[in-house]
Amino acid sequence: FNVLNDNIIYNKRKGQISGIRESSILFHYNNIAIGLSNANLWWGPGIHSSLTMSNNTEGFPYFMFGALKDRRYNNISYNFRYYFTKLNNLSKKPYYTALVGTFSFISNPIFTIGFSRNFLSGGLDLKEKITPFEAALLPLESIFIDSKINNNPDMEAHDLWDQTMAGFLCLEFPASKLKLYLELGTDDHRQNFSDLRSQPDHNSASIIGLRKYDIFNNKYLLSGIEYINIKQSFTYKFRGGGHWWWKDIYDYSSYEGRRWAAHSGSDSDDFYFYFGYSGKHLTFIPGFNYERHGIIHGEKPEVKIEFRLDIKFLIKDYNIDLYLEREVINNLSFTENNNVSSNIICFAISKDLKRLINNNTN
Repeated sequence: FNVLNDNIIYNKRKGQISGIRESSILFHYNNIAIGLSNANLWWGPGIHSSLTMSNNTEGFPYFMFGALKDRRYNNISYNFRYYFTKLNNLSKKPYYTALVGTFSFISNPIFTIGFSRNFLSGGLDLKEKITPFEAALLPLESIFIDSKINNNPDMEAHDLWDQTMAGFLCLEFPASKLKLYLELGTDDHRQNFSDLRSQPDHNSASIIGLRKYDIFNNKYLLSGIEYINIKQSFTYKFRGGGHWWWKDIYDYSSYEGRRWAAHSGSDSDDFYFYFGYSGKHLTFIPGFNYERHGIIHGEKPEVKIEFRLDIKFLIKDYNIDLYLEREVINNLSFTENNNVSSNIICFAISKDLKRLINNNTN
């Protein structure tokens, strides 16, 4: 739990006063691109969190190949992307490989399925070695260990590399502007189909949520609710594992001291609700967040409660952002009655230079 947002290892986060925060150099033809980037990523339908990749940490440099926008064939919309990098900022400098994709069936409702498969592999001082080419091909291998053993009899019964895999379903109702979604994932490389069938919840996690627009037939009112469950599964009592992002050799799937997937971390759950107004010149969205850490693993679960308020408005081409948050943490660092609270205020002013350039050009 040392890479939770409220317990950051500060010596792993080096301040940067200036520089290019996010950039991409991509060559593309007919919407298919290849190139380099360090832009933040987000995979999955969630709005508050993600099982495999969110913008919780800084973007890391990576190679990307895939579609820039959804492609369309008749009533089917689809997208795919492939990512590969070596995470030199992590202590073991492992390889990170990912394959993600979505398929949408344009109907009523719009039905979307998506998937992501991610690998952390290799690293310094590890007994088992892997070449960059082998690491790059990991998302294309079989999902069962037995299949790998059949091709490599000398391989151990358990794969050393860390795999997370998730799939999601999403239903969108255009008439009522309602969106329902469910994401399921696993942080384990299953031995065979019998293993999956007998204990399907082992090392599992899920996100369930909905978003609704045009509430009370008012096009500016919106609301959403989301629950993410990464608690240790019941089967941890009968077999090893049960944790997501538990390998210390990969810094618990964190970069610069923060996890790149769900910010609540291992053995946690997270509930988020918001209701507000979003217009052209004004946005006013209150929200509530209830988050628990170490639900099964910790003797005294750490509980974080947040009340937040997002206010945005436009004044003469200037975007004004105001964020207010009241945060209460009970049993901080899993110590009973160690309760703390804090207030957070963020204020920002920004201006889109595109408007200025267009005005001067005209």
